[in-house]
Amino acid sequence: MDTDRNPTNGRFVSGNRAGVGHGRPPRAKEQEMLDAIRDTFSADELQSVLREALAIARQTQSARGLLAVVEFCADRALGRPAVTITSKPTDRFEVLLAQLGSNDRPAPDTDEEG
Repeated sequence: MDTDRNPTNGRFVSGNRAGVGHGRPPRAKEQEMLDAIRDTFSADELQSVLREALAIARQTQSARGLLAVVEFCADRALGRPAVTITSKPTDRFEVLLAQLGSNDRPAPDTDEEG
């Protein structure tokens, strides 16, 4: 029996060291890293590096390279798109389910005329 887990819910018990030091860093640590990046690179240097990466991608005709540069710039300039998972079916899905479950739908045409 695993004594590191709560037998009723399967979660790690208090004091378990499995998650210590792992996972997403605290917001303060993230901010510290972002500040270090901003302090290291000026806006002009970042523009220069991005222009160079774009030039290399174009020169080598690398679609992946172009996409990487565009994604990087868009993510930073516009923010990453929100990812949402919804459990609500769309209207189309509801209509499809209704049609599949309905006895009123027309039967498929099986009569073959030559």
